[in-house]
Amino acid sequence: FHQSPTMTEVKLATYDLSHGLARSLSAQFLGQAIEIIPHTAILAFGREYYFGGGIQNCTHGEFTAYSGLIPIEIQSLGHTTLTQQQFEEWCTTVGASEFAPETYDLLQHNCNTFSNVAATRGLGLSQGVPQWILDVPGRFLASPMGQMIRP
Repeated sequence: FHQSPTMTEVKLATYDLSHGLARSLSAQFLGQAIEIIPHTAILAFGREYYFGGGIQNCTHGEFTAYSGLIPIEIQSLGHTTLTQQQFEEWCTTVGASEFAPETYDLLQHNCNTFSNVAATRGLGLSQGVPQWILDVPGRFLASPMGQMIRP
């Protein structure tokens, strides 16, 4: 089966911001096991798109070198018919207002929110960020420690 040259594969890179510490310490501190503290990014058009201080993009190699993070998983989210120019236009218009630097909130509006919206709305895919990743902040807030720091 030959793909049309106008189709671009979109992947989701998932990183563990805790470098494995969430798995070993979460049950002790939160009373429940949280496997990772997830950071996600969209991989498409040879670039890595993520939310942190606004919508950013660079090559995957630049991101891993700069962040010191190695993905724990890279999964395909599907294929888009949009061009890089169309997606980047979405990022600078719709995305830039919804994901302006001041809108970042670690628990409610973060990199995983961006990856999900970018995949489903920005790139028109039927699949976004897995629900278990989107559920991590709520699981943290439901813990006794999360209740103590909840705004």
